[in-house]
Amino acid sequence: LMISSPTHPDQALWYSNPDPTFTWTLPNGVTSLELGIGASESDEPTVSYAKPFEEKTVEDIEDGIWYFLMRYRSGGEWSTVQNYAFQVDSTIPSFDSLEVRYDDIRSVALVDVVASDEGSGIARYDLSLDDKVVMTATPDDVANGSVAVPVRTPGEHRITVSAIDAAGNVAEASELISAAPTLGSQIVFRIAGLGITLSAVLIVMGLLWLLT
Repeated sequence: LMISSPTHPDQALWYSNPDPTFTWTLPNGVTSLELGIGASESDEPTVSYAKPFEEKTVEDIEDGIWYFLMRYRSGGEWSTVQNYAFQVDSTIPSFDSLEVRYDDIRSVALVDVVASDEGSGIARYDLSLDDKVVMTATPDDVANGSVAVPVRTPGEHRITVSAIDAAGNVAEASELISAAPTLGSQIVFRIAGLGITLSAVLIVMGLLWLLT
């Protein structure tokens, strides 16, 4: 007898769905079933069904590692207990701390974040600049120090950190930063309403020097 699950197909992975479905194919001659959910693969099913069937959905399973258990009765005897492991984590991660500061020398936002997840654990962090994901960091990356997010334009920007656990649950937190204009981007004078930056002036001066 082979038990499978269309909702939790890989027994080694975590899923956010707390309502797993299980299917199986019974041999001929089965007269009744016993099913159950246990915290150990050595547990036994406890719910009896007088008529056989081949699919069962169990709702509102708590977070954790569980086993779907079943055995069938045929020819007056019970089969051995079959089990199928499944893992549920339907709870989003939580942020323990988040600090974002702007480094005007490197033109980056420095992100220090600590998040936790009691179920499947934090799988990765997505870092967004103004609602666009610009980089991904691993838990090791954030544990080793600040993560640098490049900020190319001056002004106010929103840095969003998405903590994603192994089951795909997402928690988000955001901070606003103010990026000062770099020296080269500052307007030094205007011609007919057009702002001329220091970088543009230096480029023109360099070209004139080459031509002389």
